[in-house]
Amino acid sequence: MARVREFFDGNGEPNQWYLFEHKNQVYPQAWGAEFIIYFLVKTFGISLPAFQAASDFVFPALIYFLFFILFYRVTKLKVYSLTAPFILCGGVFGLLNKPVHPQISLPILLGFLIVWHSLLTKDLNHARRWAAAVAAGMLLGAMFLTYFFSWGFAVVSLGLAFLIFIAFKNVQQIKNHILIVV
Repeated sequence: MARVREFFDGNGEPNQWYLFEHKNQVYPQAWGAEFIIYFLVKTFGISLPAFQAASDFVFPALIYFLFFILFYRVTKLKVYSLTAPFILCGGVFGLLNKPVHPQISLPILLGFLIVWHSLLTKDLNHARRWAAAVAAGMLLGAMFLTYFFSWGFAVVSLGLAFLIFIAFKNVQQIKNHILIVV
């Protein structure tokens, strides 16, 4: 909450509140997640502590739903798609009521993976293919502002897929991936 509070104080980049204020130094961590929370709190006119408390219920449900969509698109198995996210979110990620990053960066990453999967596997018309590539690119850009490991994973995955499409001369997917990056 202290990092989000920096946006209320008019600072474009939050500082490290545990050690000392880094007002005149480059901030070492991406601040996108805190800005998203600031934007939501400001837009809906709710208090930051109330938002944080509500987000402990809303964001894990959103993450579960996005995992369900992703798993169902990949496997087409309803039972697996219902149980695997529950086990993954409950067991691997804990309760996801941690600080900002899992609650903000994970939905962005999952949204990217869902859109990217549809771009890879579905026969989309030109307008939908273009929209999916732009949406994937915007989600990729949002990942750059939130958490290193999510965008690091996405960039490596996109790079490997791009090399595979070059090797197999899949011109349409090469164009799609160039549009994502642009």
